[in-house]
Amino acid sequence: MLNREEVKHIAKLARIDITPEELDRFTGQISGILEYVGVLDKLEILEPKTTYSWDDFKNSLREDVAVDCDRPVQQKIIDAAPEKQWGYVKVKSVF
Repeated sequence: MLNREEVKHIAKLARIDITPEELDRFTGQISGILEYVGVLDKLEILEPKTTYSWDDFKNSLREDVAVDCDRPVQQKIIDAAPEKQWGYVKVKSVF
């Protein structure tokens, strides 16, 4: 359990001005937090079981292959784009 002087010291280190009312409130709150951390500190933490192996992962994406497109279809796509430049669809910079 923290006392008022320890909380004042913490406030000074954090460069926080606190009122006497805040000092009383924070003393109780910080003490409660430290008690809870103490409970967590006593917990026995077991090593987790490995549930996966990197060897099991496979690339599920398809091969990236360029596909030729008929010129009329390509032109329809370009005509439908809101912005175009030099026969290409113009988009905002990605990087």
